[in-house]
Amino acid sequence: SSRRRHTRYWRDWSSDVCSSDLWLAVDLFFILSGFVLFPQIIKIDKNNELMAFVTKRLIRLMPLPILTIFFMSFRQRNSQLQMIKYVEPSNVLAIVCALLFLQLFSAQAVSVNLTLWSLSTEFWANFLSGKYHSKNNIKLIILSSTIILSLSIFAGLPKEYGLFAISRTCLSFNIGLLLRNYSNMFKYNRNYLILSIFLLFPLFNFGGHSNFAIFLAIPIFSVLVLEISKIQQYNLSKKKKNFCKFLGRNSFGIYVWQVPINSLVQSQHIEHFFHVLIPNSLTDILVVIIKFSALLTISELTTRFYEGAVQKLIRNFFYKFLN
Repeated sequence: SSRRRHTRYWRDWSSDVCSSDLWLAVDLFFILSGFVLFPQIIKIDKNNELMAFVTKRLIRLMPLPILTIFFMSFRQRNSQLQMIKYVEPSNVLAIVCALLFLQLFSAQAVSVNLTLWSLSTEFWANFLSGKYHSKNNIKLIILSSTIILSLSIFAGLPKEYGLFAISRTCLSFNIGLLLRNYSNMFKYNRNYLILSIFLLFPLFNFGGHSNFAIFLAIPIFSVLVLEISKIQQYNLSKKKKNFCKFLGRNSFGIYVWQVPINSLVQSQHIEHFFHVLIPNSLTDILVVIIKFSALLTISELTTRFYEGAVQKLIRNFFYKFLN
């Protein structure tokens, strides 16, 4: 029936959101990452300082991806999404490569958890920028990344690893570095902020049809990051502030858990259970609600009780090893 097709649309939308139109949103996070990390990167002068910076990035990034990688590696094949192919549990090499953030160099490693390709490319972009972070080098990296990305799009190279992925990441990340470096030259303009937000809607619609939308997204996200950074005061209620804190604390967890939770809730056994329990059109809406509720809940639990403890263990290990 038409009602059934309508609710099925929302279930399919929640499955596809991480791999279709909203794939451009990762450029926002690359730019934001460069903007935030600029003070740390600009202070790197020696190789030991570079190694300390890289170690801190590993400690920050590793705990949650490790947990999601083990979760995804041992999922059964009958729970796979139609659009995403996961690796076999026996593919140890792919799992090890994913644990070492080597998705950039392996399509099989990307398949362990699709969303983690961006963490791999960002880590290597962090290393490259830490090694060559002068103003002239940043501009050179932006220019060369733009050329390589354009050629990668023309050649139809895979988006989640290789030249396409690293050039895209380096371009956005180094633009974030450049924005932070020149941010004092700009003043807050509310109209620019509103315009950048308004342009996001047609951008995301167009982004699902052309890889060249990246070059439209980066300027819009750059303005958005720059204008938000200039806002001095937020007149928010206590509830809104708490909600923003919740999202800020769990944004990383939400990102890395989106595919694992989607695969679990949409597995054949769980979907069959829902259809038996509620055999009508409300089933698909219920699946969407449970999917997002589970995502927020698991992100909060793992961030609050797991991530900090594991970061402390890894930090102690690295410091003892280096000393």
